[in-house]
Amino acid sequence: MPDSNASLRTRKTAVISGKLRKAPPSALVWAWQALHLLDGVTAPSSAQEALESVLSTLPEAERRDRNLTAEYFYGALRQEIRLQWLLRRLLPQPEKLPLPLRRLLLVAAYGMVFLERVPAYAVLSTAVSAAQCVYGAGLGRLVNGVLLSLQRWGTSVHEASFYVEQGEAADSPAARARFFSLPESVYVLWERTYGRDVAEKLAFRSQARPVAAFRVHAARPQAERLREQLLHADAQASDALAVGTWGVAFPGGAPVAAGEESLAALMAEGRLSSQSAGSQWLMDALWRTAGLGEAPLWDACCGYGG
Repeated sequence: MPDSNASLRTRKTAVISGKLRKAPPSALVWAWQALHLLDGVTAPSSAQEALESVLSTLPEAERRDRNLTAEYFYGALRQEIRLQWLLRRLLPQPEKLPLPLRRLLLVAAYGMVFLERVPAYAVLSTAVSAAQCVYGAGLGRLVNGVLLSLQRWGTSVHEASFYVEQGEAADSPAARARFFSLPESVYVLWERTYGRDVAEKLAFRSQARPVAAFRVHAARPQAERLREQLLHADAQASDALAVGTWGVAFPGGAPVAAGEESLAALMAEGRLSSQSAGSQWLMDALWRTAGLGEAPLWDACCGYGG
């Protein structure tokens, strides 16, 4: 998350971090704190590490909210381009605000625009309380005004036409990239390489949630039986798909159990692992194309802790 105020950030990071810890605890605030860590002088090596460093300090009773915290955190990062554009329409000179406050607005804007299961008034109240606690009543009122204005736009923020700037064509790469929260250069590359139709499909897919998928540990007892149980699990997972040799994907949502054993227990026993359907499909295709047979395969994972 590049920012031009690097020298200011260097001088004030420790002080601001102390203030942020005083904000009333909530999933939104924890996501805000994790985003703030990414802007620090000694920033974590990855987004996941920043998030885990915040979640690991929470009492067990509060960690039940970790999924919502992760939703705020990763959602704000994923939609940053789109959300920053919206916020700039409401804040003519956002660079004059403290960097952490802008991060708070980013997280809150994600909640207002994308989190259907969290009421807008709850997001607004939490963000305003956090801003008032850290920065005082004046900036608290500013956050309140910005988020209320965002709320008044209603469903128009979900329309592609809303992101077309004056003088732009509705189908210009800049407008399409803005709507899909993509760097314009990425959309242009897709369009140039694959054509407009495929570029649009890739852009739409980039907005979709990953399909839940698992990989059966082939070396463990009754691996084949477990895979069959997963493929014929409960009604919610009736559209289960085989992925590669040992994978199963669940486009309609993962089941809670396979046979009489819960997925959580199977994963704790090491008989089942969570692994994206895309990576399993890709490795299976590469494996068969290369004709590797039983040769070992090195998996260089770029994810923190992977």
